[in-house]
Amino acid sequence: MHGYEPETFSAMFTIRENVLDSLEEGIIAVNIDGKMIYGNKAAEMILGMPSLLLEGQKLEDILTVLCVENALKKGEKVAGISLQTSKGFEVLADIIPVMEY
Repeated sequence: MHGYEPETFSAMFTIRENVLDSLEEGIIAVNIDGKMIYGNKAAEMILGMPSLLLEGQKLEDILTVLCVENALKKGEKVAGISLQTSKGFEVLADIIPVMEY
């Protein structure tokens, strides 16, 4: 837990969760296999599903994505691309890889 006591770590997590949920922009996180591991409240509204139902699903089942492979495998940022949700809505997206070292 990066040297933090459990209570401190939990409080930090809660603060970050609240900040992400307060954004108007949808944020989703996927693992290296392209499976969704997190979605904020705005992402739930945009995609029309609660994140609990989305978690574990492949990103390509949620969005029509052509450039995710470069972001996930090569660590390349893709900005300002137009994607379509599985419900037919068009969204503007940035794909930004976040690597753990």
